[in-house]
Amino acid sequence: MVLGVITFGEMPTTPDFPFSEVAKDLVSHATIRVGESVIMFSDTFPGQPAQEGNLVTICVTFDNTDKARQIFEALQDGG
Repeated sequence: MVLGVITFGEMPTTPDFPFSEVAKDLVSHATIRVGESVIMFSDTFPGQPAQEGNLVTICVTFDNTDKARQIFEALQDGG
């Protein structure tokens, strides 16, 4: 379920850091819900370096320490 999407073009502009036309349609911040987890992500801003292997960062939060530890350990083992 999509909870929200904000493009770079929807963000406030500043004369010191104008957005190119290419960047205006890219996602600055998006939030989706997968099961009980909320996942946030964005596109890489044009001109920002991106290398294969670091294109995706996922932050998962839990309100249960034991569940967080279980998931963390499972991801360490081949995750």
